[in-house]
Amino acid sequence: MYKKKTKEYLKFFSKKKINSISLMFSPNICLRDWNVNLKGLKNVMTEYKNIFDKAKIIKIKIVKMYQDKKTVIVELLISINNSKAKYVIDLIEFDKKKKIKSIKAYLGS
Repeated sequence: MYKKKTKEYLKFFSKKKINSISLMFSPNICLRDWNVNLKGLKNVMTEYKNIFDKAKIIKIKIVKMYQDKKTVIVELLISINNSKAKYVIDLIEFDKKKKIKSIKAYLGS
């Protein structure tokens, strides 16, 4: 079930569907990557809006996906605005209500 929700989230992200993403997040969502460390739905959604405003095209390819209980680890190839694709590892944790409570993203090479 959580793999399916993760795929849905990534589809919404690539299509920049900010309202759909917002509905998938816990009010206490935490987002950490190589640029930010944010807590709370308002702060995270502001960051997503900034990303989506800058990105005309977002392409995501799932390379591998693993699940352990309520945590999904997904290896991705991401290209923004037709740039060279970069490897990213997302560690996505879900809460008891099946909402995303944490995303930790790690940039690969």
